[in-house]
Amino acid sequence: MQSHVILLLFSFFPGTWAEPKGMTKLGTLPSVLFSPPAGSHMLKLLHFATFQNSTSVLVGGLGLLGDVEMGSLDSHTGNVHYYRSWLRPSLPKGDWDVIESSIKSYVRDFNRLVQMYATMPYPFVFQSSMGCELQSNRTVRAFFDIAYEGQNFLRFCLDTGTWDQMQHNQLSAMAEQLMANASTLNEVIQVLLNDTCVDVLRIFIQSGKADLERQVPPVAVVFARPANPVQLLLVCRVTSFYPRPITVTWLRDGQEVPPSPALSTGTVLPNADLTYQLRSTLLVSPQDGHSYACRVQHCSLGDRSLLVPWSRWDSKRGLSAGLGAMLLLAAIAVAAVLVWRYSPIGGAQSLGPRSTSSSRHLYCIGLAAGTMWPHCLFLFLLLHETWAEPETSCTLPAESQFFQLFFTLLLDNISSTELTGLALLGDLPIVVLDPHTWNFNICRPWVQAATAESEVEKILSFSMVGIRNTIRFMHEMAMKARLDYPLVFQIHIGYKLYPNGTSWSVINIGEDGRDLVTYELGRERWVPQRSTPLAELMSHALTDLRAVSGFLEHVFSTSFPTYIPTLHKQGRTDLERQVPPVAVVFARPANPVQLLLVCRVTSFYPRPITVTWLRDGQEVPPSPALSTGTVLPNADLTYQLRSTLLVSPQDGHSYACRVQHCSLGDRSLLVLWGR
Repeated sequence: MQSHVILLLFSFFPGTWAEPKGMTKLGTLPSVLFSPPAGSHMLKLLHFATFQNSTSVLVGGLGLLGDVEMGSLDSHTGNVHYYRSWLRPSLPKGDWDVIESSIKSYVRDFNRLVQMYATMPYPFVFQSSMGCELQSNRTVRAFFDIAYEGQNFLRFCLDTGTWDQMQHNQLSAMAEQLMANASTLNEVIQVLLNDTCVDVLRIFIQSGKADLERQVPPVAVVFARPANPVQLLLVCRVTSFYPRPITVTWLRDGQEVPPSPALSTGTVLPNADLTYQLRSTLLVSPQDGHSYACRVQHCSLGDRSLLVPWSRWDSKRGLSAGLGAMLLLAAIAVAAVLVWRYSPIGGAQSLGPRSTSSSRHLYCIGLAAGTMWPHCLFLFLLLHETWAEPETSCTLPAESQFFQLFFTLLLDNISSTELTGLALLGDLPIVVLDPHTWNFNICRPWVQAATAESEVEKILSFSMVGIRNTIRFMHEMAMKARLDYPLVFQIHIGYKLYPNGTSWSVINIGEDGRDLVTYELGRERWVPQRSTPLAELMSHALTDLRAVSGFLEHVFSTSFPTYIPTLHKQGRTDLERQVPPVAVVFARPANPVQLLLVCRVTSFYPRPITVTWLRDGQEVPPSPALSTGTVLPNADLTYQLRSTLLVSPQDGHSYACRVQHCSLGDRSLLVLWGR
C-alpha cells in the first residue's frame, strides 16, 4: 500500500480528479512491530470548504489521532502545518512531499468541480469526515461521510463500494451519480479505508505513543449557588484533565447519589491547553442535614479517587442572596405592568415557561457580582440586542463603571417561547434569568444591600405578568410584520459612568443577531436600524408608548447615575479582585525549518493584559511572524490569552515571553524559552 494515498480521502467528488504526480513512485508501508496502547484509536481527517461566491472559497482541514491534533491545512496558502514532532519522521520524506502535492491538487480540483455543478445560492458549506478506527478487540471500523450545510449528505458504503444518499433531493442525487460513474476511484477508496488507513494508523499510534498515553490529573472545586427560595445548586467543576474519559459522582453521607432529576452532569468540553473540563450539579436543601462530596475518578489517579467535600458554612447566606436576587430582578415586571396599562395592545395572553429538556442554563460562575435596581429591571423584560463582551479595566473606584443588561427571547411558535437573561457589572455576571422557570437568580450576597425590602411584595405580585406581556408584545410585532417562526429577539442595555461625571448609554433591540431598533435618549424616540417592515413597525409602536420613553429617560438621567456607584460601593471587593497570571512557554513544529513558540497566559483577572516577546532582551516588533490572540474567558471568571512567534531553531537568539498585568504591580512576569 502507498502511504500517501490516505490523504486522498480529502477528495469526495470523483470523476475529474487528476492523479497526483509521483503516486506510483512511493514504496509500500513498512511492516511495524505493533503493540498499541490499550483502548481504541481513531485516525480522522476533517475537511471543510465554504463557497462564499463564484470566485471565493475558504478551505480548511484538520488531521486527528484520537483527540490529538496532528496537523492542519492553512486556509490561505494551502500548505500543511505539522503540529507533532514525531509526525514527519513516521513516514519517508518523499511520501510527505507527495501528500502535500496531492492536497494542493485536491483543493484546486475540488473547488473547480463544485463551482462547475453548483446550482444552490451562495454562500454554502461542504464538510467531510473520513478515517478509520482500530478498536480494542482489534476489529476495524472505517468511514467516509460528506455533509452539506451541516447536514448528512452522502455516505460511502465500504461493503459495496457505492455512495448512499443521506438527503433525498436533486443535489444529492446529482452527487451520487457523479460518484457512481467513478468506479475506479471508488475501488481505490475501498482499499484506502480498509487497508491503507489502518496501516498508517498503526504507524502513527506507535510514533505518537507519548502523546496518546499522556495523563494529566484533574483539578476539582465544589461551590454552591441559589437555585430557588428553598434549594441550593451544588456545582462540582472538574478541569485540566487528560485524557477525556472521566467519572464524576456525588456522595451523600458517603453513599453515591443515584440518578434523578436533581442530578445533572454536563458534557466534557475542551480547554485551550489540550485538556478537558466537566461540570456536575446537584440540587439540595440547605437544611437537610446531609453531608455532600464530589468524587472524581480518572485514569491519571490510578486506583485513587479525588474527593472534594462541600462546606456548608455559607449556605444560609447564599440562600438568602438567591431569594433577594429573584425579588430584586422581578421588579422589572412592576415597570412593565405600569407601561403596559398605556399600551394600545394591552391585555394578557396566557403564556408560561416552556418545558424543555435542553440544557440552556445561564450560570453564575464562581464569584459573580452584582445587583439590579428595581426601576431598571423593566429594561430586562422589554428590550434586547446582541450578546456583546463588555470592555473592562482593572476596576477601581476612580475608573469608569459599566452596567449592562442582556435579554433573549426565542419565539419557537405562537405558543412557545424560551427566555434567557443576564446582568453584568463590569464583566461580572450579577443576575441571571432561569430559562426554565423564569425566576431571577442573584450571584452575589451583597445584592440585597441596594434593594428596599418594602418593594418585595409588589415585585412578587407582578413579575410573571410583566414577562408574559413583554412576550405578547414581541409576538404581536412578529404577526403584524408577517414573519415566520422561529424568531430570536435580543436586547442590550448599557450604561457607563466615567470618573468626570459624564456617561455613555445604549439601548438596542436586535432580531436574529442584527440591530433592529435603537432608542435615542433625549429625543424620546426609537429609530429603525434596518429598512424592514418589522423595524419600522416596532419603532413606531415603541415611540407611541410615551410612558416607556418617560421611564427610560428617568432611569438613564436620574436612577443610573446614583445607583451604579452604589452597586460599585457594595461590590468593591469583587470589582477590585486581582488574580495574577500564570504563564508557560513551549514550542511546536510550524514547518520543516521553523518552530512556533507559544506563550500561554491564563487564570488572570481583570481582563486587560500586555504580552510581548523579547529577543535577546529586546522587544520583538510587530511582524507576520508575531501573532497575539484575543483574550478569552475561563470558566472560573478569569481570562486566558495566547501569543505565538515563528522562529528558526538555529538562529542563535534567546527568547522570552513578558507578561504585564495590574496584579503584578510594577513587576513583569518573564518566562524564558529553554532550547
